[in-house]
Amino acid sequence: MAKHIKLNIKKKLRIQIRPSNKATVHGGQLSTIALLNESGLINLIKQYPALDPRTNKNHGFEPDVYLTVFLVGLASGGKSLADIESLNNDIPLKEILGLKKIPDQSALGEWLRALGDDGWRALRQINRQFINWALKKIPKERLLTNGRLWVFFDDTQIEVSGDKYEGAKINYNGDLAFSFQTLWVGPFIVDGVFGATSESDQISNDVSNRLPELLEENHDIWKDYLTHFFADSASSSGYYLGLVEKHFTNWSVSYNRWDKPLNRLAQKLPQWVWSEPKEIQLKNNKKAQVQYCWMRYQPSGCEKPREFALMRSRAEDELMWFYRFIVCDEETAKTSAEIAFERHNLKGDYERRFKELLDELDLHHPACLSLVANRNFYTIVGLAYNVMQVFKYLYLSDAALGWGIHKLIRNWLLLPAQMVRHSRFLTICLYVSEQIGKWFKEFLNKTFPQWRLVSRTSYFGSG
Repeated sequence: MAKHIKLNIKKKLRIQIRPSNKATVHGGQLSTIALLNESGLINLIKQYPALDPRTNKNHGFEPDVYLTVFLVGLASGGKSLADIESLNNDIPLKEILGLKKIPDQSALGEWLRALGDDGWRALRQINRQFINWALKKIPKERLLTNGRLWVFFDDTQIEVSGDKYEGAKINYNGDLAFSFQTLWVGPFIVDGVFGATSESDQISNDVSNRLPELLEENHDIWKDYLTHFFADSASSSGYYLGLVEKHFTNWSVSYNRWDKPLNRLAQKLPQWVWSEPKEIQLKNNKKAQVQYCWMRYQPSGCEKPREFALMRSRAEDELMWFYRFIVCDEETAKTSAEIAFERHNLKGDYERRFKELLDELDLHHPACLSLVANRNFYTIVGLAYNVMQVFKYLYLSDAALGWGIHKLIRNWLLLPAQMVRHSRFLTICLYVSEQIGKWFKEFLNKTFPQWRLVSRTSYFGSG
């Protein structure tokens, strides 16, 4: 046990306030710029004319300026266009970026709107290419689970108030909302579509209607890997199950939307088909018994019977069994139903990542009233999230793989730095802990060799 420690705030302290034209708290963004350079992402932007909607190419900001300041701002904890504009107050950061001015809210919003659908498709393609680069660079043991790359599809509802948001529709809960359907590969959000669930009122409750497009557009990313696909019950109709089976040999989908027939059949199963009872501890500290089994059943809309893993549970003070179902591929059905459930429950890790993305980057509030602007903004946010994930999986230690966005930004991307201008070059003094100083030296020398190490581990310069 540590000795007695008490708070002892200094009663006499000299404080000196200086203008922030030589120091910045965004010193860690050197690593963001270095990563964008190593991956070739900045040069990639110039290959897509749709990202430059200017009629006069001799005026205004280049598209790589817009995208870079978005990525740096979001990787600094920014959550809105106003947060990106506020980087204008950081003179050393602008010096590092080589910019005299950072676009204001008006210019940022206008660029997002002017990109249109063609620009949106270009941003999605850039994100795919960045992920392809990352998957080739990251050691496979960091990406794979039991030898497989996980693919996950999910939707969330972004609820809004008022009728000014373009494209918002009444969802299945009766709320005015947008649908944000996303496809994840490994630790990355590889693609997503922000907008109404459907333009048709007849199928406006279908929150998986973008799944065919997302799988078709992105299947090349995982073609060289053994995979396992996860989805929740929104993707459990016969049409979507057939689509999933077309793209994956291993998959599992929650099944609780049309489970009444399954419940009736499960209750009639003889005792001998169920596994031996296991006792588990519930969250309320009560004990329960659980059992597992397999059952073949052909849901409406399916061309053939499907393999269903069943789990039934009963708490110690209950008389009736509670049933859960997942539908799986035939290869998974050769294992035990308990193992199938254990693996499927791991999709909860992706659901937590999705929640983290929404909460930490404040995606519960659309950036603009324009639908196309919001689609472009959400795509850029996904790219910024992926940039931060690459730091963890490609460069940081195993201990850092569990870091969330907030911790990564606080410990890695927001570091104090001081700018010193010489006659022929600029020196950036980066203040880092001894724990990561050596890593920063190796990282920057590798990713941006144009920058020159001056003296100590904590000093980097450009010259």
